[in-house]
Amino acid sequence: GLQVGKIFIGIQPVLGVEGDPMRMLFERDLTPHPQYAAYYRHLQEDIQPDSVVHFGMHGTYEWLPGSSLGSTSDSWPEILIGDIPNVYVYAAN
Repeated sequence: GLQVGKIFIGIQPVLGVEGDPMRMLFERDLTPHPQYAAYYRHLQEDIQPDSVVHFGMHGTYEWLPGSSLGSTSDSWPEILIGDIPNVYVYAAN
């Protein structure tokens, strides 16, 4: 990523299983791969942002296992983002 002052711009890591990148979206028993989890841990522990802003249309964060049932403290999106406020700007056209 790129850090400019207090702003960090990073590209969301690829989510999926090699050879079947869409599998993670439909298999509830899978977990995010270590590199994906490490990206969000890096945000929490090293960058320590005041908030995270996700831009785009169908990123990967909102499609993690468990999120289709609503976010709880046990769902992967909440585990990965931790206490960081998350703003999700969805591009609708």
